[in-house]
Amino acid sequence: MWVTIKNVASEAGVSIATVSRVLNNDSHRVAQKTREIVLKVAKDLDFRPSKLAVGLRSTRSAALGLIFPSFVAGTFYSEIFHAIEDEAARNKYGIILGSSYGDASKEKLLVDLFRERRVDGMIIIPSSPGVNFIYYQRLQKEVPLIFVDRYFPQIDSDRVTTDNVKGAYIATEHLIKLGHKMIAFLSGPEAPCTSIYDRIDGYQKALDDHNIHFRKIIETEKDINKQKECAYKAMKSFLKNGSEVSAIFAVNDNVAIGALRAIWETGLRVPDDIAVVGYDDDEMGPFLPIPLTSIAQQKAMMGKLAVTLLLERIYKTRIISRHICLEPKLIIRSSCGARSSLSQNML
Repeated sequence: MWVTIKNVASEAGVSIATVSRVLNNDSHRVAQKTREIVLKVAKDLDFRPSKLAVGLRSTRSAALGLIFPSFVAGTFYSEIFHAIEDEAARNKYGIILGSSYGDASKEKLLVDLFRERRVDGMIIIPSSPGVNFIYYQRLQKEVPLIFVDRYFPQIDSDRVTTDNVKGAYIATEHLIKLGHKMIAFLSGPEAPCTSIYDRIDGYQKALDDHNIHFRKIIETEKDINKQKECAYKAMKSFLKNGSEVSAIFAVNDNVAIGALRAIWETGLRVPDDIAVVGYDDDEMGPFLPIPLTSIAQQKAMMGKLAVTLLLERIYKTRIISRHICLEPKLIIRSSCGARSSLSQNML
């Protein structure tokens, strides 16, 4: 049975109002001895004030709303979530979690639900930069919010992202330096968003800077919860049609894993026939039959900074928007390398 404020008052021999004053640090009208008795009784009974009741009195809910596109799309989002949850808890905040599954209309419904719950702020990974931006533009005047990983270019809001142009450039240039000139970009099943656009830009910029005219973007079906399957089908179809590439730069590691299976089933070898580079440095990457070369993002830092910036807004210690862009890093493993013929040409 839950211990209530009435139980504390009865055990301490005081009124409910007195207990409320003591627990809310409004005890200037309460004798010191009475205050000590109330605090001791509350501790002995392990009394926990209702967060909802406290929120009603303080106008703060001590809760943050968090919207992710998916929870089954690898460990990228889960690692960000754990960092957000840890940093929020450290600041005595809880998390109300929702998934849009890449659906902009569902995302808006979740935001409206969070508004009804009176969350103090929201952390959002938006499904698409081309949808809901007018809605968010108005919303940020009502409630503090921050975008993570992707954002709306039209909105001057707080955001924490990775330099995806640089990450894609590094990945593509690594393949070029290994001798590859037929490098395809394997897109993913998510709706187009800033992070994907930036990776395509980085891929193309690296090719341009090295005077490589070949470029190919392989599209997949759009189902964010079946990234590996969609990538597998797209890659299988691409190879079945006799299309030739010497390397694949995949938009993320889930997509890369789907591509790897298609390549192996076609009878080709990685990296001898086709090299593969992923993005995100998913925890599965090092444990694949051929460990996956990937671009690492600072996922834990993204989550921690998101909470830090949001709390600054909630407590009004900052009014100017901050855009934090974190550095990516190339993690070299076995899935990436020159084909034997290319290696010989480089000697």
